[in-house]
Amino acid sequence: MVQLIWQGWQLQSADSPIPSCELGHVVHAKAWAACLLERRVQREAGFTEQRKPPAHGSGRITGITPYVTILHFDAPQALTDKYGGLLNRSFVNDFKDYSELCFKFFGDRVKNWITINEPLITAKFGYDLEVDPPARCSVQTAYPCSVGGNSATEPYIVAHNILLAHAGAVKLYREKFQRKQGGQIGISLVGQYVEPYSDSAEDKAAAKRILDFELGWFVEPLVYGAYPRSMRQLVKGRLPTFTEKETMMVKRSFDFIGINYYTSRYGRNEPASSGKPISYSNDQLASLWTENVDGIQIGPLASGSKFLYSYPQGLDEALKDPHRIQCILQHLYQIMMAIKSGVNVQGYFHWALFDYFEWGNGYTTRFGVYYIYYKDNLKRIPKVSAKWLPKFQKGQA
Repeated sequence: MVQLIWQGWQLQSADSPIPSCELGHVVHAKAWAACLLERRVQREAGFTEQRKPPAHGSGRITGITPYVTILHFDAPQALTDKYGGLLNRSFVNDFKDYSELCFKFFGDRVKNWITINEPLITAKFGYDLEVDPPARCSVQTAYPCSVGGNSATEPYIVAHNILLAHAGAVKLYREKFQRKQGGQIGISLVGQYVEPYSDSAEDKAAAKRILDFELGWFVEPLVYGAYPRSMRQLVKGRLPTFTEKETMMVKRSFDFIGINYYTSRYGRNEPASSGKPISYSNDQLASLWTENVDGIQIGPLASGSKFLYSYPQGLDEALKDPHRIQCILQHLYQIMMAIKSGVNVQGYFHWALFDYFEWGNGYTTRFGVYYIYYKDNLKRIPKVSAKWLPKFQKGQA
């Protein structure tokens, strides 16, 4: 079913180069984040096949500018079986080789490359909390750590290798492809905003540590060439280090940085305790809360909100999503304010165009501006937001 969701490029009339879902000229999407690693293609023949229209070529016809993600979450199973995947430094070179094939075969039409999506999720939930593949951990939380792992070291090793893999791909692109193809390359990070749980100095420092351990974990090496000071002080020898050559490669290895932000939390100080097992999560000496010391919620409760849920009882209701329109407007307003204050924001992606298979939630959530009718040949039906969005972009709404 997962692969069927993306058959929109195939569900089209034989004499038309435009997909039947009419992505570009109905929604007026200016960019489409796509992933090339879904099929784990390793041979050049596979890339030649993927080059055939309408996979990406039609995007130029319909006015879509593709932003292509090379690696979205888990590494290929074959590499995990061969040498441990992201835990092994061999992944760095393999990712560079795969990226080179992507640049070679798609660089004439793809001018915006994202090397890796949300490395925090991979390192934290895949190697500390056993939530995402490969579900490794050594400190039991909600899950029993059934496949082994080391929560004290593996998240840091994985993040380190991801940064090196990203930087290696960027270096290759800049040296071999960028001038000729005229594109840009970056990375997509994720991080929630954290406010102090109270006005105490301890909670203020805890909020800063959480930001360091989540967003700073990747931003600071990319900008400054080193991990945040708080991580170096708390993790000590378990935190990998960059050689001088690696530092020069990682530092400034981006033309842009994408930030995925989902929510905000309060950060509360958690004093060190000899009884706590060593893990990435416990290294932060902080915990996340949805309400502060005075009982104030970080934001209004989402009771009655409908956009997070599926609609088994009524398609008409599912298509009415004014809350999504308000969400888009509020985000764009805040982005506008950030730009006015001097932040160099170059673009905004709304997630998502279609309802899709949500990581961890399957088909129980519907984030798209287009409703996908899973039981009727994946029929696409525009929600109210899909009709509003092109009008808004034209200044008509």
